[in-house]
Amino acid sequence: MLAQHGPIPLHWMPSTVHSVFSTQNAQQAALAARFERLGAARNYVGGPRFRARRLELPADSGTADNFRTDIWYRALVSKVTHWAELAEQNVGKLLLCSDNDISLLPGWVDALAWAFVDAGPVDVLFQREGGADAFFEPFPYNSGFFLMNGSAALGRFWRQVAARTASERPFTGDQAVVNSLLMPRGWGDDDLRCDDPLGIRHAHFPPRLVRGGPTPPADADELRAVRVHHATASGSAQGKLDALDGFLAAWLAAHNLTRAELALPPD
Repeated sequence: MLAQHGPIPLHWMPSTVHSVFSTQNAQQAALAARFERLGAARNYVGGPRFRARRLELPADSGTADNFRTDIWYRALVSKVTHWAELAEQNVGKLLLCSDNDISLLPGWVDALAWAFVDAGPVDVLFQREGGADAFFEPFPYNSGFFLMNGSAALGRFWRQVAARTASERPFTGDQAVVNSLLMPRGWGDDDLRCDDPLGIRHAHFPPRLVRGGPTPPADADELRAVRVHHATASGSAQGKLDALDGFLAAWLAAHNLTRAELALPPD
C-alpha cells in the first residue's frame, strides 16, 4: 500500500521538471507537447516548472529504428551529460528528470515528493523497472524517470555514466551503466560492474505509483494508485502515443474524470 500523506511542504517539492528529447517528426513533437501539457494540467501556483532540452539528431528522420546506432548512443551521452550539469548547477534542489513518453497524472507532485521523503535519505529515486517482477531485482532502475537531489556527487556519477555509455556502448545504453554502478550485480556483465558507486544513496519509486508498460493494470485499485505512466516497451513514437492515450483513458474512467476536467483537448 502507498503511504497516505497531506500536501507536500513547499521546500520538499520538485523545483523543476527536466526532459531531453528529439522532435524530428510530427509524432515526436506530439509526445513532447503532450508531456508538458498533461504535467501542467490542474497544477497549482508554485508547482514545478518545465524545462525541455531538445536534441537535434542529424540524419534522424524519427521514423527509422535507431536502436543501438551511433545516433542513438550519441543522444544518450548528450542526455546523461545534461543530467550531470543539472545536478552540479542545482545543489540541494529536487529535480525531476524524465523521458517524454510519460503521463504525469493528477496528484503526481505530492506523491513523488513524498515517495522521495519516505525512501530517504536518498540522493536519487528511480522508476522500478519491470514493476514488482522479481526478475529485475539485479537491475531494478529505469533511467528514463527519476527524482534527484542535486549535488556534486551526482554530477560525478552522471558524468561517469556518460563516459561509460560512450566507450562501452552497452545493449541497453545508459540504463545498463546506471544499474552496474549502483547495484552489486548489475546486468550480469562483469565488464560493466564498478567497485566505486561514488557514495550515491539510491532507491526506486513504489511500482504502484510509477508504472511502466503499454497496458493499464486489470485491477481497478492498482490503476487508481498510478500517478505516473511511462510507455516503456511501446515501440515507435506513434506506438507510445497510442499506449499513453489508452492508459490515460482507462485511468480517467477509473477515477470518473474527463479530459475536459484536466484541461485537455478531447480525443
